[in-house]
Amino acid sequence: MMRIEAIVFDLDGTLIDSIDAHVVSWMEAFRTHGFTYVKYRDVENLIGLPGTTITERLLGPRAMKIYDSIRKSKDEVFMNLLNNVKLYPHTKEVLSELKIYGVKIALASSTASHIVNKILRMLKLNNVFDAIITGDMVKEGKPHPEIFIKAFNALAINPRRGIVVGDTEYDIIPAKLIGSIAVLILHGRSKALLSSKPDYIINELPELLELYKKLSRNG
Repeated sequence: MMRIEAIVFDLDGTLIDSIDAHVVSWMEAFRTHGFTYVKYRDVENLIGLPGTTITERLLGPRAMKIYDSIRKSKDEVFMNLLNNVKLYPHTKEVLSELKIYGVKIALASSTASHIVNKILRMLKLNNVFDAIITGDMVKEGKPHPEIFIKAFNALAINPRRGIVVGDTEYDIIPAKLIGSIAVLILHGRSKALLSSKPDYIINELPELLELYKKLSRNG
C-alpha cells in the first residue's frame, strides 16, 4: 500500500446535503417545459451525472433541443433553494484535520463553477480545497474519469496515491478506473446495488479519518 497523499471529494451528497434541492429544481424545470411525468426517484438516481445526461435519459433526445432553457430554469430554482443546502456533520473538522496531516484535498463536482463557488462561499469552504474541478471544466462528465484525473493533476499527485470519496457509483466507477482507492459514503442511506464495488464503505465523514490513519499505518 502506497502512502495516501491526496483525497478528492465529490460535493453533492458527499460533503453537502443538497440532493433534494437538486431533484426538486430539476423536476420544476421539467414541469415548466411541459414534462410532468418525471418521478422524484428517477431524478434522484441520476444526480451526480452531467445535466445533459440527466435530461436525455429522463426526457429523451428531443428534449435536448431545449436543454439550454431547461438548464437555465433548473439553475434558477436551485439558487433559490440554497438556504436548504447544509454541510453534513463534521465536514469542516474532517477537512481541516486532513490538511493538518499534510493530505492535499480537492473537489470534483459535476455542478457548474459559478454555483459551486457560491455554495462554497456560503458554507465558508471557499479557502479549504487545494484544487476545485467543476462540470464546466471538463469535456466528459461523470462517470468518465476526466474530472478526477484533472483533480489529481491539479494536485500534482498520482491517482494511485489518492482516495476518491463519493456517494454514488458515478464516483466509484471512475475512481476504480484511475487506480484510486474508492470510498462510498452513505450518510444513513441504504447501500444500493452498484455496478462497481467500492474499496471501502463509510457512513459518515469522521470514519474517513480512521480509514486514512489505517491506510497510513499499513503504507
